[in-house]
Amino acid sequence: MKFKLLLFICILLVLSSFAFAVKYETTLVQGGGMYDIEYPKLSYYEQNVDIGLSFYVLNITGIVLYSNVTCELEIYNSTGNHIYKTKLYGSNDNDDYTFNISGRNFSIVGDYYYKVYCENNLTKQAAGFVSIPFKVTPDGEPNDNLDTTSGVSLSLFLFIIIGGLFALGLKFEFSENIITQLILRRCCFVIGIWMMTYTTTIMMTIADAASLPLLGEMKTLMFIFGWAGYSAMVYLVVKTVFDVVKNYNNMMLNKRMSDD
Repeated sequence: MKFKLLLFICILLVLSSFAFAVKYETTLVQGGGMYDIEYPKLSYYEQNVDIGLSFYVLNITGIVLYSNVTCELEIYNSTGNHIYKTKLYGSNDNDDYTFNISGRNFSIVGDYYYKVYCENNLTKQAAGFVSIPFKVTPDGEPNDNLDTTSGVSLSLFLFIIIGGLFALGLKFEFSENIITQLILRRCCFVIGIWMMTYTTTIMMTIADAASLPLLGEMKTLMFIFGWAGYSAMVYLVVKTVFDVVKNYNNMMLNKRMSDD
């Protein structure tokens, strides 16, 4: 019986992975509803080095606009302070909208973000914007030396607890009462599965902080594993309710038969 229960949970996890196997991609919502803005995808820039940010402005049909459009750029530092602002009243040489920013604005290593807002000069009816975070590092590379040891240690500790919970659910005799024993064992399984989903969130945070490759695939896996875990918990709770009712009815039946 124990083996069949664990086997069913494993099958449910696999089937849930197929049901929820959708690929998530990071998307940016542009405002205004009329203009889309193609923006630089770089996330890291070098400290004290001049930056050229180039943008394309497109209308709803995908045509690149070179005139009658004004674009405004604003840059903020990690504390939210406004450090730079400028405007362009048309694209550079009928190409893109390029903002050349002095490296003096990036003398401090840390987190920044910029906002670009573009609107039609004539009608003022069409507009679009983007808001992008980026980092300034000494060499323009993602070289944050983050200490992830504590996070890994916590994850290992949680895995030990999870293993202990499953071992208790399989082997330990909590009570001589059949119903109490059943409920306590199922509680161990439910708590263990919940902790597994929680631990995957911790591992995802560690991977994100360390800028590990295949981060998008890991997010998809975490999403699948999370839904599979929640599905398994719901199944165990529902099955426990039915098993408790069944065992209770059997106990009442045996009691009536013994009284007779």
